[in-house]
Amino acid sequence: MQQNRPILIPELIPRSSWFNNLRSLLAQDQWDIIRKQAYRAAGYRCEICGGKGEKWPVEAHERWRFDDKNSIQYLDGLIVLCPMCHKVKHIGFTEIRGGVPAYIAARAWMARINNWPEDVCEVAIRGEFARWQERNQINWKVDYSQAPYIVQGMVRDIIAKREEGREANRNAAEFLRKKEAIELTKRAFIVTEINQQRDIDRTYQKFLASIKRKNRDELLINRKSGNQSDAERTVYEVTRRRQEVELRAQKQINSPIQNYRVMQFVYDEVIAPQPKVIRKLRLEE
Repeated sequence: MQQNRPILIPELIPRSSWFNNLRSLLAQDQWDIIRKQAYRAAGYRCEICGGKGEKWPVEAHERWRFDDKNSIQYLDGLIVLCPMCHKVKHIGFTEIRGGVPAYIAARAWMARINNWPEDVCEVAIRGEFARWQERNQINWKVDYSQAPYIVQGMVRDIIAKREEGREANRNAAEFLRKKEAIELTKRAFIVTEINQQRDIDRTYQKFLASIKRKNRDELLINRKSGNQSDAERTVYEVTRRRQEVELRAQKQINSPIQNYRVMQFVYDEVIAPQPKVIRKLRLEE
C-alpha cells in the first residue's frame, strides 16, 4: 500500500541552535508585529490542517532549512500552525513538557493528519530523531538573510546593536585590564622601594655594628698590650678613684643626712671634675 506524501512531520532543532531564533532574538513588540502579520495572512487558520485551537487559534512556527555541507541553518520564514500541529513539529519538547501521554497524543494527531498508521508515524519520528542526533555533532551557523524583508530589517538592527554592545564590553574589559596592569605595576614599584629601603637600613645597621665591634676589639687589644692613651688612662684612674670613694662612703653611711653628704662628696670629687671627652669615652665603653 503506497502511503500519502507526509505533510506533517517533526522538525527537531539541533542543540547548538536552541533558543537562537526570532522569538528569543526580537523584542516582544517586534515579535508581535511579525507573528500577527502572519496570522492575518493565513486567515487565523492552520496552514497544514486548516483548523484552530481551543484556547487560542494559531501559533507562529519558524521554518528552517539546513545546509549540511556548509553547516548553515537558514530561516525561510514563518508558518502558521494550530497548537496540535505545532506540538508535532516540536515533538521532542512536547514529550519533555507533557511526558508520554503528550507524546502519544501528538503522534496520534500526526497519524490523523497524514492518514498514516501510528506504527508508520513512530518509524518516521525515530528517523527524525536519528537525523537530529547527527546534526547535533555540528555547530550550526544561523542565517536570517533569506527570511522575509521585514524580518531581515529587524534582525539586522538587533544584530548591529548587539555587536555594538559587544564592542563596548570588549573596550571596557580592555580598559579594566590596562587599569589593573597599571595598579599591579604601581604596587610592584612600591614593594621594590620598600625592600630597597629595608636593604639600605640593614646595611647601615650592619655598618654601625661593625664599627662598634671594631672599636671594642681595638680597646681590648690596647688594654692587653698596655698601649693605652692618656684619655683611657684617665678614665681608668677616675673609675678606680670612684670605686674607692664609694666603698669608703658605704662604710660611713649611718643616717640619711650623712648619705646625702657622701653622695654630694662623690659628685663633687669624682663626677664633676671629669672632662666631657672622658664622660663620652666611658659611655661608649
